[in-house]
Amino acid sequence: MLAVRDVIAAYGPIVALHGISLEVQEGSIVTVLGANGAGKSSTLRAISGLLRPKEGAIEFEGRRIDRMSAEEIVALGISHVPEGRQLFSELTVLENLRLGAYSRFARAHGDGRRVHREDLSPLGRLRHDLFHAATGGIRDAAREIGQYRRRRRDFEAALNQVFEHFPILAERRKQMSGTLSGGEQQMLAIARGLMANPRLLLLDEPSMGLAPMVTQEIFRIIETINRTQGMTILLVEQNASLALDIAHRGYVLETGRIVLADTSENLQKDEAVRRSYLGY
Repeated sequence: MLAVRDVIAAYGPIVALHGISLEVQEGSIVTVLGANGAGKSSTLRAISGLLRPKEGAIEFEGRRIDRMSAEEIVALGISHVPEGRQLFSELTVLENLRLGAYSRFARAHGDGRRVHREDLSPLGRLRHDLFHAATGGIRDAAREIGQYRRRRRDFEAALNQVFEHFPILAERRKQMSGTLSGGEQQMLAIARGLMANPRLLLLDEPSMGLAPMVTQEIFRIIETINRTQGMTILLVEQNASLALDIAHRGYVLETGRIVLADTSENLQKDEAVRRSYLGY
């Protein structure tokens, strides 16, 4: 589904990624491990279009995306849940979720009539507009109402699905997101990402700043989303033990370079990983 090939990326003169390569298979959870400053977040930023690679290629479902804008990449089905949640703190839980669904329901304005109109002479455009005003308004209104109703049903279905994963958010739907606990804010950040109906979910440090019990609950939900929805997930995480427990495959980053890549089971057995990241 996702292939990152020999990507070099930098912030000005500071090179963050030194030719990294990784793959994510559809339906899997893949984790990227590493210390602070290893390049984990930069990897996700490069994939989601927030950091433009200097060299290399990124492909999503066989299509090059490394020269696309972040908006175009979201529209393809990649949703990025950033480090630190980055919620709209002065908006309610429900309003944040509505914003997450924006790209899902946004529609380009204009259709074949507009393209046709632009090819007409000025007199032809006038005739076109008069005819459309006389005959097309009712049809367009009916079509807009039908589209609105379908989008509304789709939104409610998506909302119910995220509330099934995060029932506390249903209880807090009218609460300002800035007043939620840290764990609830992380749940909202993930739920907002899911509202875009992504095919690939990028999660950046979902355990950051959370108590151990809350972290375990977050990871249980991530695993459930993958198992029940078939959601493909690329997970950046410092808590290597929890990440490897739910992931199918893992990569270890050190100073912007991939130094290890294997199945999660094999990485858990690797002595260097155990000593550096698992603490035993």
